[in-house]
Amino acid sequence: NNTGGSLNYKWIWLANNAFSDPANFPHILEGESFVAGGGTTGSNADSSSSSYATIPVTGENYQQWTLSASLLTKARGFDFHLLARFRSVNNTVYIRPSIYESTGGSTLWRGSETQVGTLSDAIVDLGVIPLPPGGYSSAYGAQRLQLYYRTASTVTVQVDFLAFFPANTFRRLALIPPQVANAQITDDQPEGRAYVVSSSAETPAVVTSGVPLLVWPNTLQRVYVLHSFNDLSADIAKTFSVKMWYRPRRASF
Repeated sequence: NNTGGSLNYKWIWLANNAFSDPANFPHILEGESFVAGGGTTGSNADSSSSSYATIPVTGENYQQWTLSASLLTKARGFDFHLLARFRSVNNTVYIRPSIYESTGGSTLWRGSETQVGTLSDAIVDLGVIPLPPGGYSSAYGAQRLQLYYRTASTVTVQVDFLAFFPANTFRRLALIPPQVANAQITDDQPEGRAYVVSSSAETPAVVTSGVPLLVWPNTLQRVYVLHSFNDLSADIAKTFSVKMWYRPRRASF
């Protein structure tokens, strides 16, 4: 934590992209880039690219984003966790991701509903989606990602961005106490240990889930990191430094 003050981190999300063109894969889809459905766009420096999408939902509504042919070719048919950063949700809404063909008229794949409300984390895992459904091909055309919103009352949802995190090496860290300035959060995956180091003392205040991150030799790869806070925010101005080490795996007979 190099911010100079104490922060209440809640979640850290990690994934490694080794197979979906890591140098060029566009793993962030901006909320304001939606191409169909309800909603308007707004501007604020607290959002990714300083913009976000706002959609009113009374009963049901939806938004669609273009999944370009280039993105789907780079994804190569792998599964991805769809992480959504909501700038604001003022009541309970149920959100279902789906993939449609390029005109947005026919469903190719449909996910499950996730409940999001005023007490939900700022970054929500909406489930695992296949990009594209049907496996890898370099000849697929563009498709659309849809979020379907269902409510029992009038709810306003503000979507900052959507992130695609590879599902084959995906990990979550849950943090418990506030992290003071210069405290270190350590996830020692080979040893199966996770802890916070502050003033040279280790505290097992980190709960891990998901699988250890694997790295592949002689392969270009990219690690994605997102984090959020206990006050249900995900302030893009509050960053931290990350250091990574790897341990070789050796076969023995």
